[in-house]
Amino acid sequence: MKLLLLASLTLSLNSFAFKCDDVLGSIELWEIDDKAEIFAKTFSKTIPFPREFMSSVGHQTTEDCTIAELDIYKYLPSGETFKVISTGDDSCDGGNSFGYITDAKDDVLAIINDSFISCL
Repeated sequence: MKLLLLASLTLSLNSFAFKCDDVLGSIELWEIDDKAEIFAKTFSKTIPFPREFMSSVGHQTTEDCTIAELDIYKYLPSGETFKVISTGDDSCDGGNSFGYITDAKDDVLAIINDSFISCL
């Protein structure tokens, strides 16, 4: 009985877990805002640029990179939230957006490179 209950719980948790490839793997960064029927922006703020993290994932940016955008979205089908931290100033990124996407626990789900989302 315990095994059946555990298997059922695991199955239900997995069916509602945020799956980056399924949700974000086939779109570019700018498309998140265009898909209001799937994603709802719940928060947006300018933050200090996360230079150490960006360097650690291989993003080459200029010294002009001092700020980034933090946007929090809700994935409407499951109610789960995710965070997008990205560049937005052309003097910083040359007109290309770079950054990363985390889940609500700040675990990195994807890297953004030239606006393309690459799930980990």
